[in-house]
Amino acid sequence: MVDAVARRSWPGLAGRFVIMLFGYLVGAASAEEILYTVKPGDTLIGIAKVQLSDPGRWAELKSINRVPNDRRLKPGSTLRIPVDWMRQVPGRALIVRADGEVTVDGRAPSAGDAVAQGSLIKTGARGSLTMRLADGAQVIVQPATTVRLEALRTLEVTGAERARLRLDQGRIENAVSPKRKPGALFEVQTPAAVAGVRGTRYRVADVDGAAVTEVLEGSVKVAGASAVAQPVDLKSGFGVRVTAQGAVETPVALLPAPALGALPALQERPLVRFRLPQVAGAARYRAQVSSDATFQSVLQETLGPGPDVRFSGLPDGEYVLRVRAVDASGIEGQDATHAFRLKARPEPPFPSAPADKAKIRGQEVQFRWTASADAASYVLQVAAGADFKRTVVEAGDLTGLIYAPTHRFDPGKYTWRIASVRKDGDRGPWSDTASFEVFPPPAVPEPPALDDKALTLRWPAEPGQRFLFQMARDPAFSQLHVEERLDVSTITLPRPGAGSYFVRVQATDPDGFVGPFTSTQRIDVPEPPPSALPLLFLIPFLLLL
Repeated sequence: MVDAVARRSWPGLAGRFVIMLFGYLVGAASAEEILYTVKPGDTLIGIAKVQLSDPGRWAELKSINRVPNDRRLKPGSTLRIPVDWMRQVPGRALIVRADGEVTVDGRAPSAGDAVAQGSLIKTGARGSLTMRLADGAQVIVQPATTVRLEALRTLEVTGAERARLRLDQGRIENAVSPKRKPGALFEVQTPAAVAGVRGTRYRVADVDGAAVTEVLEGSVKVAGASAVAQPVDLKSGFGVRVTAQGAVETPVALLPAPALGALPALQERPLVRFRLPQVAGAARYRAQVSSDATFQSVLQETLGPGPDVRFSGLPDGEYVLRVRAVDASGIEGQDATHAFRLKARPEPPFPSAPADKAKIRGQEVQFRWTASADAASYVLQVAAGADFKRTVVEAGDLTGLIYAPTHRFDPGKYTWRIASVRKDGDRGPWSDTASFEVFPPPAVPEPPALDDKALTLRWPAEPGQRFLFQMARDPAFSQLHVEERLDVSTITLPRPGAGSYFVRVQATDPDGFVGPFTSTQRIDVPEPPPSALPLLFLIPFLLLL
């Protein structure tokens, strides 16, 4: 497998010339040279012995400063000393924190570890690292980033830090104090550009081979790798893109920070969800989660079109969400932050019965739910309406998965929910709510109408209902005598034989809800009265007597 760094091709001769020239472009008495104030008794040879790594270059120092007599320097005058000539020692950088998928030179780092010149830092999709230089400059390596500490030296005499980072992919965020010692340098190179600062907060990213720089405070000078590209001074609130060919595009204002004030402050599910407000001109949104407002650690991040963002696998705790809008060219805007609390454990069980929007006929209701792995017991609430302002049942210390309250429910609409409780009494969030509606129990059918030819039964009904009618010789309805589906609330049957029969009716509402059977009704059918027809044949014989 080819290393991502090895696949990168750095600028050609013209690009390297621009990078070499860049330090001079940052400004006079800048990071490439310092001004030395001559003291009484100073000589160029003496200054060279103290300041220069090669004291023999005192003659060159004389030449660039046009000093007529190297032994007679005027106290109070100034000398220009190229920083590259000065005595330098290895610089210092320490890891402030490392979270998630992070390696430094292939090894997992820890807070307090030193980072040496030449070190290669890699972060995964869920990894970040913060390091701090001796002069207080701070670098936060974002997720999915590869960066090398190309140079890290300290000027021995002044103590100024000189750092150069090479960003091969991903993003870094930098904070550099404006109060830096003479000769200090902080520079970020990408394959397409180089950005250097005197004191600022800014971001640098490699976006598909192009370099993007965004300034939040101070200013940054950005130079492209193209020999003909003109460097730009990038002010606070602006960003610039340098193409993969090294051309510097026109700086643009950073998109405004999204308004996050309406986002919820409490999250109660393991999958954290936010719906972001839209920002005009945004093509995408970068959303990050950290455990602190400084974002020295980025625990997770997403980059997508929005408006919905999700984070998973976070433990319960306090967090900060940071969001910025990204324009079509990949320049990321101003940050917005939002503090939130995650309390999703112990996870609630799933309500199973009554199911959501269930219909119940009768005043007795039984509640069922699934088992939650972390629960020692459960607490249940039932309210009249949907807002739980009128609680009609609240039961705690439920150790089973079924609860039948003694409360008798009047007809109406209700909502219920349940939560898990650990052994130590820590209660988790409520489950999703389920609603149900209670209807009066099925009405008792009217008394049957029985004559010598037919049996007719009628029962109360609501418009649009259909019915299942059953008649059996036993109350368990194991011996069905009649079973019919009807669209009307009446049935007429041929008169059955003498004996006891049992009947019941089940209604189906127009919306498909199947109600319970009515209470079982018993019908006693007597023997039919004797027929008078045989007596008619006897009348003629009786008249002859």
